[in-house]
Order: sequence, then structure tokens, then C-alpha cells
Amino acid sequence: MVSEIPLTRTALVKVSPGQAAITTQPMPALQPGYVLVQTKAVALNPADWTDIDYVGPPDGFNEAVSASQSRYEGCVTGLDYAGIVVQVEPLLDVTAASKSRVFQPGDRICGSSHGCNALHTEYGAFTDYIVVKANLQMHIPDHMSFEAAASLGVGVLSAGMGLFHVGGQGIPPHLLSETTANNNDKKWILVYGGSTATGSIAIQLAKLAGYKVVTTCSPRNFDLARRLGADAIFDYRSPNISSLINTATSNTLRFAFDTVATDPTAEICANSFGPPLKSDSGEADLNSALYVSLLNPQLPQEMPFAVEKRFFLGYSCLGSEYYFEGEIFPASGVDHEFGVDITRLVEILLQKKMLQNHPISVNENEAQKGGFEGVLMGLDKLRKGEGWVARSATSPLIFTTFQPKPFTPTDIEVAVSHCGICGTDLHTLRSGWGQTDYPCVLGHEIIGTVIQMGSTVSHSGNFSLGDRVGIGAQSGACLRADCEACTDGQENYCSRMVGTYNGRYADGSRSCSGYATRWRGPAHFVFKIPDALPSAAAAPLLCGGVTVFSPLRKYGAGPGKSVGIVGIGGLGHLGILLAKAMGCSRVVAISRTGKKRKDALDEKTGLGADAFIATDEEEKWGRVHARTLDLIICTVDGYEMPLGQYLRLLKVGGTFVQVGAPEGPLPQIHAWSLIQKGIQLTGSNVGSPEDIRQMLQLAAEKRVLPWVEQRPMRDVNDALADMHAGKARFRYVLVNDAGSAKL
Repeated sequence: MVSEIPLTRTALVKVSPGQAAITTQPMPALQPGYVLVQTKAVALNPADWTDIDYVGPPDGFNEAVSASQSRYEGCVTGLDYAGIVVQVEPLLDVTAASKSRVFQPGDRICGSSHGCNALHTEYGAFTDYIVVKANLQMHIPDHMSFEAAASLGVGVLSAGMGLFHVGGQGIPPHLLSETTANNNDKKWILVYGGSTATGSIAIQLAKLAGYKVVTTCSPRNFDLARRLGADAIFDYRSPNISSLINTATSNTLRFAFDTVATDPTAEICANSFGPPLKSDSGEADLNSALYVSLLNPQLPQEMPFAVEKRFFLGYSCLGSEYYFEGEIFPASGVDHEFGVDITRLVEILLQKKMLQNHPISVNENEAQKGGFEGVLMGLDKLRKGEGWVARSATSPLIFTTFQPKPFTPTDIEVAVSHCGICGTDLHTLRSGWGQTDYPCVLGHEIIGTVIQMGSTVSHSGNFSLGDRVGIGAQSGACLRADCEACTDGQENYCSRMVGTYNGRYADGSRSCSGYATRWRGPAHFVFKIPDALPSAAAAPLLCGGVTVFSPLRKYGAGPGKSVGIVGIGGLGHLGILLAKAMGCSRVVAISRTGKKRKDALDEKTGLGADAFIATDEEEKWGRVHARTLDLIICTVDGYEMPLGQYLRLLKVGGTFVQVGAPEGPLPQIHAWSLIQKGIQLTGSNVGSPEDIRQMLQLAAEKRVLPWVEQRPMRDVNDALADMHAGKARFRYVLVNDAGSAKL
């Protein structure tokens, strides 16, 4: 029996970016075509906390509200719910009403409401009485609990949109007519991320539509994928996963739905496609393979077959205008009609037990009034970063949660796809340059996809959601008008510089970096990655690359100049590649032994150096090669290096730049080593934002591709050990295929 409707309701509302509060507000008026539902259960979605932390109202919103109040006030949060209908307001239009979903007070229903919608603040699921559009809601079958039903809303809309609306020609007619699929000529579909809430629904709908389904998940979820009906299942961490999918599908896959939507998952999907199919007449199908995703990740630049990419935001199904990332989106009648159709279909499938909900974990919080405190606790757990955390100088990194910096209007959040391992990571891990601020999340050669932007960033137009971006070794500076370094474009020399890890921002929060699923920090130190640069190749450029590029640029490397690079490793090989790309007339590789001579000099497979000096093997090399170089970039960090002999190689007025940072002092030299030729002995600290932009442009134009070996991020401890042992040739890049999807 439905109780009397109260005059007020309790709701979890957004009060400012990153903050939500439990409050009491007047019961909203019910508009025609809407129902009022007494909420019994809600589900937590990644979009719930990101909407609270990031999504703000448009300019001028709530201008009538007094300055003492927040312009977010009253914006109810939350997306997914289940509850009992307490009031129905029919549509006034008789024709439209005849097509509307019929609900009565007392009905058990579930679905979605657009929480944190600044244009309709009364919407949102995290309240004890929720207002929802009737024709998008679903009756809950008798065999299903409120908690299970609450998990359906976003997953149903996203899976339906991806498979049938954005990814196809509408819902297959046989499903709408409740007939059996024609399985005589099944086609394969890849559902990447089959154990996600959206993926589990997508597998079932695809099977009902007549597809053969191949999916990815972790081995612990293989049984779930089998129960859902997947025909082939593979561990998403398998190094040859695309080949496995090729074999399972007999190289005929032409449709992939990516529910994880990161650069690595997009690459896996693209590499899993087969060639264009041929008709009975032998002619190839000219249609592209189709890749559909929930966000906008980057597909590989070079693919053997044409691939069409489509992505979407499921908010458009909900039938109302909404504000998202600096833009107001009008209501979409076409998308809303599809939402009505797919929820109507799923309601029937649920009643017939032909579709099951995603597995759930119930938070029993009876002791906490209304369960709203439990929602806040759950959101806080979801919003914490996950990554590989160093807790001491000697213990291995462990995968756990960490607290990222508070999100601000000038920040960007990135879903990390790749992160290079830098020598700095090893020094910091063992506290080699001073005591590290443990716990510490390492990694400052980051590539990923923009998933959220602060309000000032979204209004600037410099970045868009889905952009592929990179972050290097610096994530902060004062940027004040009275700071000589910052105003001169040398932010890397600001006295308040903040490292991308092992640093503290002005508010005292830790800087946490790229061995993680997400990175968050100031947009000033985020850079778009040119399309011509693959992600794995771009990552080492962001620290290692700019560390050598900055002094090369500053001290005039280019045509007519002879440059020496000391140390042929992670930094040194980048120095050779970039010096050649800058047009230097002569580039000399300098190493202790001749082991890397072929790597440096080979015309077909080498780095492109013009000469090689092996200092431990060539007698009197300092005298033989004296006064031949205009500039030397020293990447080694050994305190026993023959610094005096290196200086002999410089011409009059030449420059020696130290970029490798030893944990001890530099070797002693005689003053005459500097005086008699008027040479400079100097150092260089990574590079400025402008250096990074120019370097990325040069690398894209000249195809500067670092020598990298990709390693799964789960193997980070082994990769660090191999890096310390000198096994890298010449850079390890961690690949992170974890991620979270957004409606």
C-alpha cells in the first residue's frame, strides 16, 4: 500500500565541485508524462561521482540565486534506481498518452534519471522520492529484487544504444515481434569488457539479436560471461589477444562494441577485425569495420582495413536537454524514442527471464538513516584513484587505492593508457635523491584520454573530451605574474615547481602520477598528442625526450652543428634521434664500450648517428677527437665519468650540458678545462611546456619514434627490476588496459 505523499523529500545534492550534501527540499511538482517514485534502492555508477566532482552548470545559470548561495544548490545527484510508484501524471495529449508506458501507484519499477543535470535540478536518483519520465521506466518482474533492478538503468540504455542505435539499424524486428532470431547466418560481434555493467547486458542483447559473441574479461569472470551466453571468452590481459580473437572468429569480425573505451582497448578492437567480407559474386564488401565506444578513444593510425568509429553519450536517451562539459545539448527526439523502445523491450525480456541483471554487491546500511551516508561512502570509494603505489624504498609496488588531488576548475582528468618508465622513477623509488614522500605513485611519461575538464578548461576550447593527451615530469608551478621564470616561459625553473609525482600542490595535496588508472592535475601541463605519434612512442618523449630536446634547442643544435651524446640508453638514444631530426650536420654517439655501436650507426636499423666513440676501448680518445664538437649532452649519471676528457671534445666556445642526475657529486675538473677554450659547463632541468609542444611537433613531422618495449602495467615490479638491471632497449612503456566507462 502506498503511503501519503510528504511535502518534502531528502536528497543528496551537489553543492560545489567535489562536494555533495544530504538536504531536505520541497517535493517537486509532477509534470504530465512523469511519475513520482518512492526510492527503495540505488546503484552507484562511475558517472555519479564524476558528475559531482566535475560537471558544472552553464554560465548565467541560477543568476537569480543570491550571492551567498551556491548556484549548484538543489541539483540532485544519481542515475540508477528502483522503487515503488506513488503518483502518476498522465500526458495531456491523447495520442501521445496512448503510446506511453502505463503505471499505477504501487507498481515496482526501475530505470534511470539524469542526476546532476543543471538544467533540471529536480532530476536525480539519490533521493527518497524521485521524479522520472514514465515512458523510459521498466516494471520490475516479481522474481527480481529492488537491489538487482537498480543496476539495470544505465547498462540497458548504454548497451542498447551501442548495439542497435549508434551501432546498427535499430532493434532487430524479430526482437520487437518477440520471435526467434534467424541463426542460420550468425555474424560475430566483439563486446570488449564483458564483465562491466554495460558489457553484461550487451552480451545478452547481442545473443538475442542473433550474433555470435566474443568478449573479454578477467579469468575470474569467465563463468559469468559463459552464463550470459558468450561464445568465446578471452583474458583481456593476454599479450596476443587480438590474434586469439582473429582465430576464434575465423577472421570475420566486423563489429566491436567497446565498453571500456581507452586507447589500448580501441587498438585491441581494431586489430581484431577481419578483412572485408566477399559476396557470392566474389566482390569485397566496401563497408568499413565498425567500432562503437562509450567515449572517444584513439584508434591506431595504421590499420590494415578501414574502420569507422562512432561514440555516444547515453544522456541523450533520457529525453531532456542537459548541460555537459561547457555545452548545452538539446533534447533528442530520435534518441529518446530509441530509449523508449529499448526499455520496453528489456521489460518484456526481464518478465520472461530472458535477460538477467549484472551481478551486484549490496551495501547494507540499516544503521545509517536513509542510507544516504552509505551512498556518500560508496561514492568516495569509487572516486579514489587506483594504481601501483610505492610504500617504501625496499617493498614492491602494490595495486591499491590512493587519494588524488582535489579537482579544481583549472584541472583535467585523464584515463591513463600508457606510461613510460623513466630513470627518475628508480631514483625516487629508492629515495636516491633524498627522502621520498611515501606512499608515492610513480610515472611521469603519461599518455591517456581526457575524461573530465574543469570549468575554465572546458570554456577555453583548448581541450575536448576524448582528446589524446600527455603529461610529463612537471605538473605544477606558481604561474604568477611576479614570477620571472613563469612569465618568461620557463615554468620548469619556477621555485614552486611541482613534480608530477613525489610533490605537493599549493593546497598540500600529493601529486600522484601515471602508474595508475587515472591522472588528475593542472591543464597548463597537459599536451595534445599529434595523430602521427603512436601512444607507446609518444610516452617516453614527455620526460626523456624533452630532457634532451630542451638543451638541444636552447644551444642551437641544427644544420652546421656537431653534437655529441654521452650515454646510449633511454635518454641518449632519444638525444641521437632528436639531434638528427633537428638537422645537425654530425651526431656522435659516446659510450663506454662498443656494445651499442651497431644500434647507434647501422644505416637500416640504427639510430642514425654519424660516428661512435667507445671511451673504455679507444686509446687517447680525448686527444684524437679534441675540438670536434659544438655541443655535448651528457645523459649518464655516474660520478666517476671522465668529465675532463669529455670537455676536451668541445670546440672553442662549446657547451657541455649535464642532464643525467647522479645521486652523488660530479667529478672534479681543472679550471683550465673551462678557461682555455671559453666553454660552458651547465645543466638542464627537463623542459618547459613550450619545449614539449615544439618537440611533439618535430617528432610528428620527422617521425621520431623512440625504441620501446611495451609491458603490461600489472608487471610493473618486474619491469622496474629489468630497468635497474639495464635490460631495457631502450625504454619500457607500461600499457594499462584498465578503465571505467561513462554513460
